[in-house]
Amino acid sequence: MDSNQIIYLIGETNFVVDLGYQQDKNVAYLFDLVLAGRIKLVVPEISLHEMWSVFTKKSKRRLELSIALKEEANQMKRSEHGHILSEQMKNIGKLIEESVNKDKEIIDGFIQSIKDVSVIIPYTTEIHKNAFLMTLNGLYGLPEPDASIYESINAFVKENKGVKIHLNKNTKDFDKDIIHKEMNEFEAELYFDSGKVVKKINELIGQ
Repeated sequence: MDSNQIIYLIGETNFVVDLGYQQDKNVAYLFDLVLAGRIKLVVPEISLHEMWSVFTKKSKRRLELSIALKEEANQMKRSEHGHILSEQMKNIGKLIEESVNKDKEIIDGFIQSIKDVSVIIPYTTEIHKNAFLMTLNGLYGLPEPDASIYESINAFVKENKGVKIHLNKNTKDFDKDIIHKEMNEFEAELYFDSGKVVKKINELIGQ
C-alpha cells in the first residue's frame, strides 16, 4: 500500500456505542490507531445523535427505578424498622440520579472527543431527502435512522479517495446485495466483524 494513502475507518452508531460503553476491545484498539494518527475515523453526524438516544433510554430505565424506590420508601415510614429502610432506599435512589448526571457529563465529553479526532459527515438537507426516498425503496428495506446513516456514508465514499473500510454491526439491515454492490462501486469495503477489520487494517499499516 502507498504509505501516503489515507485509510478511512467509517463507523456508525454501533461503533460509537461500543466505544462509549467499552463493549468491544477491537473497537477500542481501532480508536487507539485513530489517536495515534495511523488511520482516520469517519462518523456520520446522525450517529452521534443516536448515541444520545441510547444514553437517554438507559437513563430513563434507571430514573424510573429511582422514582419507584422513592415512592416505595414513602410507603415504609410507619414503623421504626420501615423508617430506617425507607431512608436507605431514598439514598439509593439519590445515588442512581447522581450516577445518571455523572454519566451525562462523561457521554458529553466522549462525544466531543469523537468530534475532535474524527471526520464528521454532516447531516445535510440533501442526505435527509435521499434517506427518506431510500425508505420508500423496497430494494434497500432500510428504516430510519438506518437510511440516514447509510446515505451519509454513501455521500462520503462517493466523494473521497483512499482506502475506505466501513465497519457496520447491523447485519439485519445492512447485509444486503444492493448495499454490498454500492460499497464496492465506490471502492469501500464493508465488514460486519470488528476482528476482521482489525486484521485488515493491521495488514495495511504493517502491524
